[in-house]
Amino acid sequence: MARPPTEDEVHAAFEVLERHFESLRAERTEPAFYTSHRLPPTCRTRDTFHEHVKRIPSARKDGRVWMVPVADYHAAMKHPAPTTAPAADDSPERLFARAGVRVGRG
Repeated sequence: MARPPTEDEVHAAFEVLERHFESLRAERTEPAFYTSHRLPPTCRTRDTFHEHVKRIPSARKDGRVWMVPVADYHAAMKHPAPTTAPAADDSPERLFARAGVRVGRG
């Protein structure tokens, strides 16, 4: 008949399990790769994901599954910064003049 585990053995087993679950939690919240099965949060379909990652040099295809590093995906999906709106004190005449358009009056 097997002896019951000691208190130290139980604590050691819990520590091993805790480290294991912590690594799983970190893996689940911060993936290293996006795949066709684990899509980025901004991508709704596999087809859209496939179209995007085909243009990323570090993306790899294994069978029907695409894989791409998370950092490379986000770097490739960056959109150019939007142009700034004109200042509120710019009059239409000043904006036209800055653009090189001559405005004749009446």
